[in-house]
Amino acid sequence: MKIRKLEWLFILFASILLLAPDVSVAGEMNQEWSWAEIWGDTAYRKTNFSSDREPDKQEDFYIANFSTKAGGRFDIGERLFFDPYLAFDLNEDFGSRTYNKFYWNNHTKYGIGGRLKYEYAENENRNNRALFFNNINLAFFTEYLIMEDSWNGADDPVADGVPTENWRTGFNAWLSMDSRKFGSFYLWAEAWSEWAYSTTNFQSDNCDDFYIFVFQPKFGLEWRFGTFSVQPYLTADLTYDFGSEPWNEASWLNHIRYGPGFRFSFGNFKALEGASFNIYAEYLKVEYFSRVDASQYRNQADEDFRAGIELWLPFGRTKGSVIRH
Repeated sequence: MKIRKLEWLFILFASILLLAPDVSVAGEMNQEWSWAEIWGDTAYRKTNFSSDREPDKQEDFYIANFSTKAGGRFDIGERLFFDPYLAFDLNEDFGSRTYNKFYWNNHTKYGIGGRLKYEYAENENRNNRALFFNNINLAFFTEYLIMEDSWNGADDPVADGVPTENWRTGFNAWLSMDSRKFGSFYLWAEAWSEWAYSTTNFQSDNCDDFYIFVFQPKFGLEWRFGTFSVQPYLTADLTYDFGSEPWNEASWLNHIRYGPGFRFSFGNFKALEGASFNIYAEYLKVEYFSRVDASQYRNQADEDFRAGIELWLPFGRTKGSVIRH
């Protein structure tokens, strides 16, 4: 019997609720074994590096990305854990034009996975060091994901010929650095990196085996004002596919985006303890690696402005394990 999309979502969210941390009458979290992590980013994007020439010119995207994982935690060793989990991703473009309805910005993914994870977190300032790692997260993971049409059914369906199942495995790392106070400000840096093999990458039926490396660093200054801080920074987003087939050389898999950013961070609110809430704006340029044929990006925008809200919200056993500025 085929299970319809809404039934899949009900099963997934019911499972997340069962796995999510129990809350006692006193409101204290039971952190013995269960965990849940929510990440969300909702932003206006001027070009999203789409076509900038007539008649196919595309601009003004209003994209929301929502991702959640929930599961159990088993201790393997000191700071080393095994985490089986359920995963759900929602992607939606709230723009009204035809290109805002394309399925690659309007779809859902869900599935199961597991990770072997090492965590190091230090929440106290070390005033005797100029710059230090206050957070290190390293993980080997594997997961199986299914892609379906957008949650509301109002956007373009996933195109025919696009595989709707993908298995991926690899390594990822989250690093965060802090500093002692220099006059009125602090230094900070953070980086997300991942190298993963994907069977289909949800590309097309005749494209398989992707070996994608992603590196996203940020470095900046910080002025702290009680419950919030002001953070100007420089950022980059490097993506590279190490595969050798023609589809591995696509422009969207082989580029670097870079530029300045500015954000207000509200991570010091008591209600957001262990979480992160940022309002940000970035101006980005893009360059493509030499393996990409120029015909692939000749009509594409070479700059983008984006502004939005980012949220990181952990519960249960992994709360406090990831420090985000």
